[in-house]
Amino acid sequence: MVYNKFANRILALSFAIFLAATFLKYYLGNLFIVNLIFFVMQAALVGGIADWFAVTALFRKPLGFPWHTAIIPSNREKLIDSLAGMIEEELLSTASIKNRLNRLHLVNMFIDWAEKQGSPYFIEIAAKFIQKIFDKIDIAKTAQYIESMIKENADRLDIGPLLKRLGTWLTEKGEDEKWLNLILDEMILIAEKPGTRDRIREIMEEIKDRRTQSLLSRALGKIAEITNTINLDDAAEALQFELLEVLRDLKNEGHPLRLRLKTIFSELPSKFDRNPSWSKTLNIWKKTIIERVDLGSILEVLINSAIKKVNQPLYGTEDGLAGNKQKPIDSEISSFVNWLIGQVNIFWQRLKQDSKNKDRLNKYFKKIIFQIIESEHKLIGNIVRETLSSLTNEDLNRFVEDKAGNDLQWIRVNGSLVGALVGLLIFLFLNLFYDPVVVPVIKSWLM
Repeated sequence: MVYNKFANRILALSFAIFLAATFLKYYLGNLFIVNLIFFVMQAALVGGIADWFAVTALFRKPLGFPWHTAIIPSNREKLIDSLAGMIEEELLSTASIKNRLNRLHLVNMFIDWAEKQGSPYFIEIAAKFIQKIFDKIDIAKTAQYIESMIKENADRLDIGPLLKRLGTWLTEKGEDEKWLNLILDEMILIAEKPGTRDRIREIMEEIKDRRTQSLLSRALGKIAEITNTINLDDAAEALQFELLEVLRDLKNEGHPLRLRLKTIFSELPSKFDRNPSWSKTLNIWKKTIIERVDLGSILEVLINSAIKKVNQPLYGTEDGLAGNKQKPIDSEISSFVNWLIGQVNIFWQRLKQDSKNKDRLNKYFKKIIFQIIESEHKLIGNIVRETLSSLTNEDLNRFVEDKAGNDLQWIRVNGSLVGALVGLLIFLFLNLFYDPVVVPVIKSWLM
């Protein structure tokens, strides 16, 4: 405490002057000025010691005095309950909190705060949040769940309108090249897997079995396999290789089949309008594909690829002369994130200008907060009680001294000063009025 030493010095000074006045009084006799200093310092010393005792008795036992001392430690439970009750029922009562909140516009406050923080702050938070979510995803279980959902709801899903809207969107937004490359990349990843070659061999085995129904055909087929005339393993490997070559060739934007696919995308909306039976045919094809294709492995690849792309940062680093510097990543995720940020920014700008929606949101948030306050208000008092109860007596003393210690030390200083002032007034009254005026009158009455 800043004023603790100051109060001690005042008390020590009073004591020193009192001692000096005592010696002067003894050697010089009853001089007016000596008697004045002696009387004033005596009163200052008594006032200072009395207030030192009173202030110290709040926290400890001064001079080992046991009665009505160490008041705060002895009454800690009452003190804690009183403080908790005062904070819970007066300072932070439900009414006072509600009155304060009613004067605030929470949405405007949030908008002002968000504007000061800037968009990079929120982009970083969102990126970390998304990263944590994706880190916890079990890709195999997620793919299995999506596969079961697709198969259970396949009959209710009409893909005709979806493909129509997809074709319109790809054409209008000029996204056909990008999405075609994305689909080809995923198809190449799937085609490169050993499981694809095994599946091709199974299909070829099924075709062979269907075409060798007679005894003679089966015998000729068996002879061909033994003589290695027909080798399904080699055929499956060759077909897989050819499939990969075709898919890689399709990455060339001038490839005829790629151009044909782009034309199909652009013609999808008009074809559905001209030929309604397309939807029925596509749905039959959809059902057959879903039943025969192992969607789980495909979905695992797609989910894993999507997670990698979403987790890919919007900015990368490159080495320069001045050290690492940021550069935009030229990839699909960069445009996707920019688009997402743009959509959020459009919504944000509209919200800032829409007073009705801001007021509606403000009322909604306040309603939720008021419900929480009503149901959980007692937590305030409980937190105060638990916090103060965890303090030792010495910690509690230190806590009170930190908050009110300087004011308490000023009580000690004022005790010495007021004592000196009162002593001065009493001395002057006694020596300048009472002794020369009042005492003779009293004596004359008694004579």
